[in-house]
Amino acid sequence: VWIANYPLGVTIRDDRYSANKIYTHTANNEQSLVNNTVNHVIEDSEGDLWFATDNGVCFYDNKEGKWHSFLSSADATCSEKCNVFLSICEDTPGIFYVGGFASNIYQIDKNKLKAEIISHEKFPQTFIKPNKYIRSIIKGSNNNLWIGGYYSLKSINLSTQLAKLYYDVDDITVLLEKDKNSIWVGSASGLYLLDKNSGTFTNIQLPVLSSYIYSLCQANGKLFIGTNGSSFLVYDYENDTFEHYHKDNSSLISNNIYTILAQNDSIILSTSKGLT
Repeated sequence: VWIANYPLGVTIRDDRYSANKIYTHTANNEQSLVNNTVNHVIEDSEGDLWFATDNGVCFYDNKEGKWHSFLSSADATCSEKCNVFLSICEDTPGIFYVGGFASNIYQIDKNKLKAEIISHEKFPQTFIKPNKYIRSIIKGSNNNLWIGGYYSLKSINLSTQLAKLYYDVDDITVLLEKDKNSIWVGSASGLYLLDKNSGTFTNIQLPVLSSYIYSLCQANGKLFIGTNGSSFLVYDYENDTFEHYHKDNSSLISNNIYTILAQNDSIILSTSKGLT
């Protein structure tokens, strides 16, 4: 398990060994993690790990044993004044989209080791409309790219270049495709289900006080929900029922659930006080 040990780099937990391995940033060393504050981690189709950080994006090439970084303050080709990145998404093998505090979406070509702002020529004007705090980018079915930011949700069909903007929900924190017809949308104000065909949102009423959604994970016909302050919810969406786990009724050590990972028959939760 690769853990973004905010703000102290990345820890690798391997149950086969007693000692954990740690990756950190080393000043003036390009062959290290680009920044110690890691906001998002993904594994790409070639098995390499990507990290969105407070100073750029980087990946570790397992075959070559080398680090490669993009869009940091040391990158002369980067026009951003703010280099904080929050989200990474692989489109096709070797092509990635990244977003963060600023309004621009960048495309990274892994093979060419090149990053560039998505241009007006390549994408429709509606897609380029300003946003900020782009916390979630996902690749959905039908070759659609979905981008959730502070102002709106955007989708673009990468084949037809047709784009749509959805303003009914803002301050989006996490996106997760439920099926080919719908997407779960987590936000600072709650959980919604978007019908892709009609473009309408359904507000899912949560049985907790704090409705700030940090994370979503779908497995075995249930939606697992991590919140800020209201801990861990299990939503049986077929029967419209909830289970609520928190520090007072379970072995959870924190009511802040940042990331949820379904692994075989287990659920791993990263919290403000460690892993459960």
